[in-house]
Amino acid sequence: MTPVIARYLKRGKGLIRVFDPCAGEGSALKTIGDHLQAETYGIEIDRQRGKIARQKLTQCLITDYHAAQISSKFAGLLWLNPPYDWSAREEEIERSERYERTFLRDTVKYLMPSGILVYLIPFPFPGSDLANSLIFKDTCLKRRHFLALNPRSWGSRNQSHKRQ
Repeated sequence: MTPVIARYLKRGKGLIRVFDPCAGEGSALKTIGDHLQAETYGIEIDRQRGKIARQKLTQCLITDYHAAQISSKFAGLLWLNPPYDWSAREEEIERSERYERTFLRDTVKYLMPSGILVYLIPFPFPGSDLANSLIFKDTCLKRRHFLALNPRSWGSRNQSHKRQ
């Protein structure tokens, strides 16, 4: 799927930084970074996967993204492929939340104004109101176009759907 997404991305002028707060082994971010000739920054909580990502990326921290000190608005492209699950509650009275939502809420501050958000979530997404939360009041996301790739059509660019 990463090469399909890369075809939609064009390199701009100057330094480009791409960031993935859930980098895994860094393969997807490396592919995008190579395509854009960009610096690649990742965070991976799993030690084994993080060690592999460190070999592929400009820099990769092995920690929880909450524990990292990161400059806001530093990335021209934010690659989000969060875990698809519910977060654990610390107490019974707390409301559980989808990781897809918490990763977006917590990390969009690292995206530069006019930057690109690549947000990979299941199709259809449980909790369809998430698209509404992508439209923040006067923040970095100005365009309201969402590319929805149906997993059954990932091999075909012509079967993608654009929504406004």
